[in-house]
Amino acid sequence: VSQAIIDDAPRVIRLTLWVILALVVLSWLLFIVVSIVLSLFWGLALYVMIDCPDLGTFACLKASAKLTKRRRWKLFCFHLSFIGWHILGQLSFGIGTLWIMPYIECSTFGFYQDLKAEKEQLGIKWRPDPAGKNPAGAS
Repeated sequence: VSQAIIDDAPRVIRLTLWVILALVVLSWLLFIVVSIVLSLFWGLALYVMIDCPDLGTFACLKASAKLTKRRRWKLFCFHLSFIGWHILGQLSFGIGTLWIMPYIECSTFGFYQDLKAEKEQLGIKWRPDPAGKNPAGAS
């Protein structure tokens, strides 16, 4: 029945529907790519906030972006390495994620600590000064 309706539709309507469908699919793909990129920029903001509680929300996001600069591919590969664990957790109907998620969070915190130590060793200032405070004891 549906094939008969499609065959009777004018070509312009079918072409329009295909274009709309293609635009919807491309917009979802673009949304996914943008989400991944932003998570690479801001993925460590929670750890920055825990480490530097005097910073505000946007300062934590900015510090996370500075911290991950030139290491985003490494962070992407790091997160990609956990795909097998996620699949294993879903094969157990989600019960495995009770053990997998803490493991991933602890590993990500270790990645954050290593990245922070590397930036500090190189002398790269990644942590902004808290809002309203003078830097390093200046009056």
